[in-house]
Amino acid sequence: MQKLVNVEFVKAALTRAVKTMAQTAVSLMTIGQAVTAMDWKNIVTISVGAGVMSILTSIATGIPGTETPTDGKILIDNSGDREVLRLALNEPTDYYQNKKSLTLELDAKSILEKK
Repeated sequence: MQKLVNVEFVKAALTRAVKTMAQTAVSLMTIGQAVTAMDWKNIVTISVGAGVMSILTSIATGIPGTETPTDGKILIDNSGDREVLRLALNEPTDYYQNKKSLTLELDAKSILEKK
């Protein structure tokens, strides 16, 4: 749920939805048909539905480029007699000396591969 709180994610999802709605509306307009003869109710209804589907897709799959960057990963090594947590940082340790907190990602793949 953290990605839903991210302002950048909300802006990107709404932008994507508006673009999807516009593309859908344009695709439903028939070339050569008078503007007054178009079924605007259906065009708007289908376009809004496409926008809602776009937002739901963004929530389910995320939007590339809006992920929170991490400082490293926590790796779990249970290949020996006991499980060992390893910290894999993206930068040398000196870089983190003045930081008050770190954002780490738990590498669930390493857990699943070992079991």
